Amino acid sequence: WDQALGDRMVVTSGVDFFLDRLQSDRITEDGLRARLGLFVQDEITVLQGVGPRLVITPGVRVDIDSSYGTAPTPKLAVRFDPHPAIGLRVNGGLGYRAPSFKELLLLFENSSRGYAVQGNPELKPERSFGLGGGLMLRPTPFLTITVDGYRNDLQDMITIETLPNDDTGTLLLGYVNVGRATTQGVQASILVRPLAFLQIRGGYEFTHTRDHATDLPLEGRPEHRGTAAVELLQVPWGLIASIRGEFVGPRPFYLLDELGQAAETEPSNPYALLNIRVAKRFGRHIEIFVGVENLLLIDDGKKAHFVDLSNADIAGPFTHFPSTPWRAYGGINLRY
Repeated sequence: WDQALGDRMVVTSGVDFFLDRLQSDRITEDGLRARLGLFVQDEITVLQGVGPRLVITPGVRVDIDSSYGTAPTPKLAVRFDPHPAIGLRVNGGLGYRAPSFKELLLLFENSSRGYAVQGNPELKPERSFGLGGGLMLRPTPFLTITVDGYRNDLQDMITIETLPNDDTGTLLLGYVNVGRATTQGVQASILVRPLAFLQIRGGYEFTHTRDHATDLPLEGRPEHRGTAAVELLQVPWGLIASIRGEFVGPRPFYLLDELGQAAETEPSNPYALLNIRVAKRFGRHIEIFVGVENLLLIDDGKKAHFVDLSNADIAGPFTHFPSTPWRAYGGINLRY
């Protein structure tokens, strides 16, 4: 719900409610949970007109969870545009995330690939404090460049880690809380519109992570990630087509000793993903779409391979690979 208060203030508020019930052979027990979310923000335009523009947006969200109680998360964002082609932004605030049913209750074993994943009913909600800032440049109407930096200090961060091995030789993965952790990095992106119906995007992200208890990088988090996309937007035809690629650098994984401490680092190989999607809109309310995800990957039952002339590049064991081999999908979206 949006409400303008004069020429310089717009208040946005809303409510969302979730009732989750989960029954599955892959969880240790049935789950039932309700969550109510209330949020409000006030966009205040301090400066506007021909000259510089300054907008300050304070806000707060309150989550009321049947399992974890009440958690308020205030935030503040400031945007300053000294010129129509230059934008500066700064933001900060608290974050909160309750564990999902999968993270709490999952019990899944894949004996053919030698690993198992188990939930952790003792997980605590994840809390964080984040700061960020960025620069946007639009030297021409056809080119937009953005650079952003961020830092998040997390308490009880929810992540998946290698657990102490059992006597079966199966690699055991599980969800845990990391007492204190830090993630920080830089993101850069470029958007080019050479034609009215064509967009080309590219991006790069560098991420530095640290588990303060072990003084090691967080398991499974890459330092380097790159993305690229080509999008075709034919509005008169209602046609939208996109090709998106992603490159993910090596990620650290740890082999544990008998005491459950990281004894050896086992980095995964880098990998790439390619996704294609085509959609056709019929008016404002109907969209039909088809697509293929992870087009570069095949499954030989043990490893995920890149499809190339030699078929030699390996993304790593499926225990270290966060996505499934290629799949096709399709569907219909109805909007009202």
